[in-house]
Amino acid sequence: MNNALEPQLELRVDLFRVRCALLPLSSKWAELALCLGLDYSWIEEMKAKHGRAVDKCVTEVAVKWLRGGGRRRPSWEQLVKVVAAEMGGNDPAYAEKVASYAFLEGVPEFCTRVDEKSLGTKISNEVLRALEPVAHNWMEMGICLGISYDLLEPLDQGDPQGSLAAVVQLWLGARYDSTAFGWPSWRKLVEVVGARCGASNPSLAESIAKQHETTTPPAQPNHQEQSQTGSVVL
Repeated sequence: MNNALEPQLELRVDLFRVRCALLPLSSKWAELALCLGLDYSWIEEMKAKHGRAVDKCVTEVAVKWLRGGGRRRPSWEQLVKVVAAEMGGNDPAYAEKVASYAFLEGVPEFCTRVDEKSLGTKISNEVLRALEPVAHNWMEMGICLGISYDLLEPLDQGDPQGSLAAVVQLWLGARYDSTAFGWPSWRKLVEVVGARCGASNPSLAESIAKQHETTTPPAQPNHQEQSQTGSVVL
């Protein structure tokens, strides 16, 4: 197994790619959840909550697993093993496709230059204007920003622009797990818009990034504090 598949995955960084990899398995979401070590009682709770909305169920599986809620350590290696051999009707060919997501660029390089300072609700109109081109993907945006289905579902009123405005208010008001997903910032917004999966629009993300580049230069290694092997001493 390639080393790129082994490191533990993180919710705020990897939800984009993991969710994208699992969506084609939505019809088997319950079996997938069991193989990832999620509790049967939780699976039954999701069945009652979402019914036949399997895409919502598989998204809940991705979030729960990445939070460490299963007995399997969150990693691409574990996910590939489950898809390739452990699910009934295992699918080695699709397992290779899942593995390929590990090598996609989840966050474009230009995101690293964007301001990370926390945003407040006073700039909601500015954020909304920036996101207008992806208003039709408001649900996807909300999911990737960490907002729960319980808060998103009531917003579906057939008006994408209005729904997006409500998503922005929820996000800027930190109505989500900010510990797992990070505080509202231009950097986080650009990461979500520019992700190679989900509600992706790299060109829009780069445009937003250019308008909100940080004036603080990135930290440079202190070469005087390196060990004899050349690695930086932390």
